[in-house]
Amino acid sequence: SAISTTQYVRTDAVDVPAAAIVAATAVLSAPAGARATTVLSQSALKKCLGAFLCAAAPLVPAKHYWFRQKSQGEGGAAEQRQPMDASRVALLAATGGIAGFASGLLGIGGGTVVSPVLALFTDLPQVSAVATSLAAMFVPSAVALATHHQLGNVRPRMGAVLAVGTAAGAFVGARCAINAPDGALEGAFGGGMAFLGLRTLLKS
Repeated sequence: SAISTTQYVRTDAVDVPAAAIVAATAVLSAPAGARATTVLSQSALKKCLGAFLCAAAPLVPAKHYWFRQKSQGEGGAAEQRQPMDASRVALLAATGGIAGFASGLLGIGGGTVVSPVLALFTDLPQVSAVATSLAAMFVPSAVALATHHQLGNVRPRMGAVLAVGTAAGAFVGARCAINAPDGALEGAFGGGMAFLGLRTLLKS
């Protein structure tokens, strides 16, 4: 996450105010999600998550197509970023709270909660939605990890091996996303959401 976030920050793809709001509420809810692993039914939660991903998957490329058609209809005028009004702050805060809880409970949150919400309900392009999500969930993920470590749920050796592979993949993935042609990232993201949604439903 840190490596890919650094790549995105260098290209000014991160919406810093949005990331800060999401992170603030996610940090508060992540420990609660981690502690809830001993109480809530993870099978039922995974089914809800899978259904959400499957439903939202086609909407991401559809949103890109709609905005492109709108831009062409307005003579190709450049879109301006939405102002940080009360409704947007509320949306980002709620998203962070849900993502933080999901991060602690299921080990997910950024790619499966924050990125889809930013892609669907804000004016951010897909690359900025992904970049902002990564930046926002870095600290909350660390907080959730610390809580799980206290609960004895962490296997350090396995985590270290996974971290090496993830770091390499994150570096390459971020570079590909930044240089992706128009519409390609949205299509790939929608396809990935559909795959993860179906996989989550089948395994829950």
